[in-house]
Amino acid sequence: MSPKPRHIADKNRLKGYPSYWAAILKAGKANGTFTMRCIDQLCNTDIRTIRPYVNSLVLAGYATEIGISETNAKVYQLVRRPAEAPRLRSDGTHVIQGQGREQIWRVMQMQKEFSKTDLVVLASTEDKSVTSASVIEYLSYLHKAGYLKLVKKSQPGTPARYSLRPQMNTGPKAPMLQRVKAVYDPNLKRVMWGEDQHV
Repeated sequence: MSPKPRHIADKNRLKGYPSYWAAILKAGKANGTFTMRCIDQLCNTDIRTIRPYVNSLVLAGYATEIGISETNAKVYQLVRRPAEAPRLRSDGTHVIQGQGREQIWRVMQMQKEFSKTDLVVLASTEDKSVTSASVIEYLSYLHKAGYLKLVKKSQPGTPARYSLRPQMNTGPKAPMLQRVKAVYDPNLKRVMWGEDQHV
């Protein structure tokens, strides 16, 4: 079987911290230990981009430093192994930014069709309100990634209406927007769309 073209082979590759976490789980599968060099090799990226995430894992209690390898690399031991990559700040605290998107995603799954105004109202709660700007951004990326169907174009004074394509109702976890301008689906564990992809 001939290898897939690079643009297709790269389409489903994890990016950012989900890729680091997947590599950590893979490297630590046998005994729970890993090094940054090992993660660097598995992710084919720069250790300088991996180091902050590993440091945050240590601060959050997901891993602990246990020694130095024969190649003079720090060795870490996994303490906790959740399947989903922990979203952490540099100080080890959890990122809660995506909670609004989780609420938006749930509304999309429940409504036959919706506008940005509907999502702002229905996805906001007493604990977490969503802004029009965040809804517009999320709608834009999900539409590009093929999750949404445009039901009715916007008109002066009336926002566009969308529906969630049945085949793209992939599961309970909200698709994530990554810093590299890509949409990652944690239900399918794959990148669904990226600005740098040409397929």
